[in-house]
Amino acid sequence: MLSSSYQACLTRRKASVRNQKQSAARTLHRPKEQSSRLGQTLNCGSQRPATYKRAAVTVKASSTFENTTTELKDVQPKIGTDCYVEVKKGFSAEETEAAVRAGVQHIEQEGYVVIRTGETDVDPMYMETVCKSVMEVDPQIGWASYNGGGGVFRPPLFPDGSTWISAAEGAPKKLPVEFHNEMAYANTYPSRIAFGMFACSEDYVGGETRLCDDVLLTELLDNHPELYEKMKTLGVQYVRNLKDKEDSDLEHLTSWQGAFLVNDWEEAKDLVAKNPHNVLKADTSPLQQRTWRPLFHKHPVLDKDLLFCSILNRHATWFEQPGYAEPDQTPVPSEEYAGVPLNERPYHMLWGDGSELTTEEINVIRHLHAEAEIRVKLNAGDVLIADNLRLQHGRMPWKGSVRQLGLLISGMVDRAELPGVSSTPPVTL
Repeated sequence: MLSSSYQACLTRRKASVRNQKQSAARTLHRPKEQSSRLGQTLNCGSQRPATYKRAAVTVKASSTFENTTTELKDVQPKIGTDCYVEVKKGFSAEETEAAVRAGVQHIEQEGYVVIRTGETDVDPMYMETVCKSVMEVDPQIGWASYNGGGGVFRPPLFPDGSTWISAAEGAPKKLPVEFHNEMAYANTYPSRIAFGMFACSEDYVGGETRLCDDVLLTELLDNHPELYEKMKTLGVQYVRNLKDKEDSDLEHLTSWQGAFLVNDWEEAKDLVAKNPHNVLKADTSPLQQRTWRPLFHKHPVLDKDLLFCSILNRHATWFEQPGYAEPDQTPVPSEEYAGVPLNERPYHMLWGDGSELTTEEINVIRHLHAEAEIRVKLNAGDVLIADNLRLQHGRMPWKGSVRQLGLLISGMVDRAELPGVSSTPPVTL
């Protein structure tokens, strides 16, 4: 079921979207009496970074695509500088309320907002309190729980009672985190997510947060009708290889004990079986979890069928994506998993019928995500809040000694409440 807080917000948000559609400009209008430091919109949102370069790939005609050659040209991501709101401890109640209102409006209009609380006095509890207001968290329900659902285990960041969990798990810093909607593999997933930056060392370089607007991405898929139809018809199987915690030979894998927070194998299988179209196979080494999911759902506010997925973050080729490179250097593909077959890497993804994606298919999907990409650089004291039902996220590779990033999730949605275009798998797992 939709959380009560999320249900309570739907009517107001739908009305807000209707009002936005009536405005051709679709800009955020601040009250005249509001301080200029609140909800400020910067006029450089369309700038592109001069140092970022994506390698061109030519996708040849095949039975999967129309009978033409699709050239994937260099793509430069948009730099997200037009959705910042400042709110600090010293603000009056009126200023704080105006900032929160501006943050909510940014999320409704653009899908995300960056709240800046200041770099000199970073306070996790204060940042969490601001998030509760902007994310409209029901005080009777509170934050949602992440661990135990089959994903990576994320430990708490602070011992002071705050809810922030580590966002650093799941990928080495030298590799990018590819685009994904949070918990797209699960039966329930959050409607809102927040990333809080608490500390960055002086030698920290890279690590920009990557966003991908599923509204634009879904529209871009219209240019590839055969691929679009395949995605709608088949859905995907998310594959996860899991080791036993006692197995020291599979260091690149997460244990099934850590994924499900149990130590009994039968209990782990029972937990998996509670989710539709989900199976844990004991006859493979490493152990393998497969989950079928549709690739689209209807956004409850925008009333549009949007891509909702973890294709790039689960397809095993992400382990080969270019790692960190200095600004004057060309990123090169990672070789850490070069000798590991795709189906033995920590994550993989198949079409819903169990077939592999072709190189052409994964290249086009990766390119289309790049066309809808937004980059945001978070500083200490910044919080990025996003509509997880609309925006995918990831991060760039980075180097340095410290990058302390936390995660909060709220407004859990049952998949049955936001049905996908396809609701049943094409084959039995």
